[in-house]
Amino acid sequence: MTLLFLSSAERAAVWVAAFEAAGEKIIVGEEAVTDPAEVTHLLCWTPRKICSAIPTCRS
Repeated sequence: MTLLFLSSAERAAVWVAAFEAAGEKIIVGEEAVTDPAEVTHLLCWTPRKICSAIPTCRS
């Protein structure tokens, strides 16, 4: 599982710690995505156009 997290840096810090502890991958911010096919989950407060750019994104 790879989560793309789109929110503030403050919120991301909490999620990154939790994902690292669980051994799961998290990508923070659209600009950090190097391979859209790697993203399996998206967490955002308002949907963005990014979902259409990620082939594995299901809404």
